[in-house]
Amino acid sequence: MTSYRNKGITAITYNHLNLPTKVSTGGGTISYIYDATGVKLRKTVSTGSDTEYAGNYIYQNGELQFFNTPEGYTTPDGNGGYDYIYQYKDHLGNVRLSYMDDNGTLEIVEESNYYPFGLEHKGCNNVVTLLLPVCDWWLK
Repeated sequence: MTSYRNKGITAITYNHLNLPTKVSTGGGTISYIYDATGVKLRKTVSTGSDTEYAGNYIYQNGELQFFNTPEGYTTPDGNGGYDYIYQYKDHLGNVRLSYMDDNGTLEIVEESNYYPFGLEHKGCNNVVTLLLPVCDWWLK
């Protein structure tokens, strides 16, 4: 594929590993840099956004934005710290519930429900906010 007019993509350039290195749209370009094995290292958007990928760590414009953990992931909280988002997964490894501890209460960040064939339920997967008191045994 060298263009995708329905999405406004006018040109796509690939490297020798058949990975996109430059995507051109009406609003600018997106450039990608990979290592020799095809792992994405950097994404640069012509509007000024620069994203670097270092294993599980993702930096945007030089600031740590995301990293995976065994129980979920972390994101910046806006106050110089990070929020820890826990994930409850089903037997197939799909994330069914994402929640966080917000000053002694559990806040549900996202809920996902699936049909047996894999499609998400309509109207049941919106971001919800439900505050519950935190009990220590819930987080163990």
